[in-house]
Amino acid sequence: MSQILYQEFLNNSAVYRANRAYWFGRFWPKRRRTSGRGWSASDDKNRKRYKPYLSEKFNNNVFYEDGNPIFNLWNIETGRVARIVQLEAEDEQDRYFHVLKQKIEMAPVNTQEIVQLDELVIMLILSTDFAGEAIGQIKNWLE
Repeated sequence: MSQILYQEFLNNSAVYRANRAYWFGRFWPKRRRTSGRGWSASDDKNRKRYKPYLSEKFNNNVFYEDGNPIFNLWNIETGRVARIVQLEAEDEQDRYFHVLKQKIEMAPVNTQEIVQLDELVIMLILSTDFAGEAIGQIKNWLE
């Protein structure tokens, strides 16, 4: 049976930070992965090609900790962006996974110019079943 991951992440800063690190670890793990998920730690090309496009912090450098986004990436070569909006489960039986694609206009983090971007938004309650699906869709969308 599928298990909810990082329960209560919206109510506990330490759990929120661990949850956020989980997502980044799926794309840039510290060890080389052979499972085909994410990119390897040694892949500097992808580290230069992808970067966040949304701010996750207030001006005082404190995370929003609202789950939107819990993770985001911008492929600066293609103009495609992806973000994960993570919802909190009310109980162990809750499951939610929704995907939408849209065009947005914005000035990404650390840029001045407004650009048009193709965005993939995944809204989910993070579970062992949905984690791999979300990672696969983001990776396919951004490449």
